[in-house]
Amino acid sequence: MGRKTYETLLAFGEQNPLRNKPREQVIVASSKMKQHDNEYLNITVLDERDVLPYVVELKFKQGRDIWAYGGGQFCWRERWWI
Repeated sequence: MGRKTYETLLAFGEQNPLRNKPREQVIVASSKMKQHDNEYLNITVLDERDVLPYVVELKFKQGRDIWAYGGGQFCWRERWWI
């Protein structure tokens, strides 16, 4: 998901459906967020340039379905709909 979507989900507080997910299952693509920032230790943060190789790697692992949520601006910019 993109940063804006992640921030929207954080606003749900205790109702955030991602709050109990393991770090490896919550992946946020962002050019502004950095993995080493202390507030993002419970998620995986990827630089936008690293998303496609990361997704390809995940897809080749057995039993790894991927759910993409949000990130519309990123997908539009990268032309992922083609």
